[in-house]
Amino acid sequence: MTAFDAIPNAEIDIDAPVKSSTASKLRDNPESIMEGDATALAAGKGVFVEKSGQTALITDETDTKLVLRPGGAGSAAWGAALGWTLVERKEIAAAVTTVSFTGLDGNTDEVYKLIGRIVKPTIGISTYSFRPNGVVTNQSMGRVINGAAVAVAANLDFFVNTSDIESVSFECLIHARDTVQSIAIPRSFIGKVMSYSKVGNIFKNVEDFGGAWDTTANMTSLDINSSVALKIGIGSTFELFKAAQA
Repeated sequence: MTAFDAIPNAEIDIDAPVKSSTASKLRDNPESIMEGDATALAAGKGVFVEKSGQTALITDETDTKLVLRPGGAGSAAWGAALGWTLVERKEIAAAVTTVSFTGLDGNTDEVYKLIGRIVKPTIGISTYSFRPNGVVTNQSMGRVINGAAVAVAANLDFFVNTSDIESVSFECLIHARDTVQSIAIPRSFIGKVMSYSKVGNIFKNVEDFGGAWDTTANMTSLDINSSVALKIGIGSTFELFKAAQA
């Protein structure tokens, strides 16, 4: 392992001569940081990996699943640089009616990002909706399909498909904190859907949607629900992220 050798301020002073030792440090220090040198770590320059929710120095160069994370002594230093932290990923192995994410804390996490692909297993019309905390009341919703506004019911139906739709890809941002600077505001979300036909997997529609729901309860769970039983088929995937906390 290449040793980390800190560069004193005197060596980079505007009047300091350029020395070969300084040049060597500029060349070698990045490598020592990547290798997890203990001295670099103590200086807050260590490179960590996140694996199975744990934080550790790089120890296995052959493990391609390791995700490099910049930071000092742990994940608390990652915040602004990372942007999003995976909460949970779900891959559907048998058709279901509802997919649930639980154990959330919207007032703390503040913002979530949900990315999903719904594969419809059989022909037929089904409506897909969001259900924060499992409820469908005190909600409002708007949808625009291919640039034209469409009427929606007073719930969070983000997609109403037709019988020839085979799959739906979507993503949305969820603002789950209800009070900012002592101002109470509705929890809300905004997103986009793309749909594909049953025959030939041909693109059908692009849809923008947005909605809001009550401010009375912290968001601790989120359901993605189908109005028709078992219309979230095998191969459907859902990833929920939260804004990384500094």
